[in-house]
Amino acid sequence: MSIESYSPVRERRFGHIRDAIIYAGVSRSGLYNMAARRPDLFRKNGYATLVDFTVLDEMLDQFPVAELKKTERASRRK
Repeated sequence: MSIESYSPVRERRFGHIRDAIIYAGVSRSGLYNMAARRPDLFRKNGYATLVDFTVLDEMLDQFPVAELKKTERASRRK
């Protein structure tokens, strides 16, 4: 999948694990750690494991906002 063809806008409620990893920007193990905290994140459809993107969005909304600080090196570039 190229960057040009990837759209971060979610168009469906469920997707495969690889889709959720790309969407959320987390590793596969990170996604499973999230599912340990929210068992309703994963659903089964036969053999396929699906990710509920509504639950994933709720979890991502709980991530803290990044507080970026100017470094000394960045200050010297001016």
